[in-house]
Amino acid sequence: MVFSFVLISCSDDSDDPTVSTVPTTIGELTITGLGSHNTKYVAGIGFEDANKDKAYAAFASIDRWYLKDTKIIDGTGGQVESGSVTLKVWVSINGNLQSYSGNNNVVFSIHAKTNPSFDEDDFANSSGLKIGTVTVTFVNGVATGSLVP
Repeated sequence: MVFSFVLISCSDDSDDPTVSTVPTTIGELTITGLGSHNTKYVAGIGFEDANKDKAYAAFASIDRWYLKDTKIIDGTGGQVESGSVTLKVWVSINGNLQSYSGNNNVVFSIHAKTNPSFDEDDFANSSGLKIGTVTVTFVNGVATGSLVP
């Protein structure tokens, strides 16, 4: 009788110093005007007009954030229902992802896909996934805005 087995090794990022734990956040962005995108998934990256050192991330969830490149590697978009979606919002200050609860004016670039997974390539200008922008004023980390195609 011969027994054999295969050992499968799974790598994780626990030893990678560039991977940051994603904090919980109280930040929230509701986007309206998405009627033509019902059932799709959306996510956004935003900046303040005056401060490019802060980047804002609007997703249903973020799984991993890489400090080295300050890029979202794994994130999930929120599904559009009845023409709107509510996303969580984080802010990255000098590469450090933090909960967002501020009072800022932010312009988001909004992107849509038929599947929920997003990475930094989905936000490249060449991706063809950008559906418009949303300009909002946050009050204590919460804002609502309508998509401008």
